[in-house]
Amino acid sequence: MRPPHRRPYRRGHLLPTGSSTAEREDLMAKRLRYLSGLAALAAAGVCILGAGTAEAATSFGSMDAAILRHRVRLQAKVLVNIPLTVTCAPLDSTNGTLVEVDVEQGTDGLVARGSGSIPSVVCDNTAHTYQVPVLARWSDTAQLPAFHRGKAIVQGTAVVCGTLAGTSGCESDTTAWQQITFR
Repeated sequence: MRPPHRRPYRRGHLLPTGSSTAEREDLMAKRLRYLSGLAALAAAGVCILGAGTAEAATSFGSMDAAILRHRVRLQAKVLVNIPLTVTCAPLDSTNGTLVEVDVEQGTDGLVARGSGSIPSVVCDNTAHTYQVPVLARWSDTAQLPAFHRGKAIVQGTAVVCGTLAGTSGCESDTTAWQQITFR
């Protein structure tokens, strides 16, 4: 007999129904790492936060991030390499980079999640495609689902901070969540 249908998410919550404490802590730790990384860059005076003129902010380089391929190979149910294409303007110097891809896939009433990152990108006004390895999350104490063949959603984020003509600033872009197929 089939179990009764239930919503994968509790109304008003961002965690799936039946989420374990370890899964909640893992998600919160990831969000905290992301926010603390951005806060550290801002505290170091890297990002433009009113220190420069409006003209300097608009003349700082631009960035474009895109996920152009919509079929990727799933390896051992835990690894996918997501192609993230990044185009960014050249900087005089670089002092901080954050390039990350997040993946979510529904499976058996739960959501398999994973994330991955790469350490740096080349900024020369040319599109460069990077293979970002994304591992499914796992835990010793909680039963977290693995990825499987089929549809998933993916989002990429790229941030490069540095200086341009003596002005500190950041170039950044985030793709919209989009569908991708694991084969």
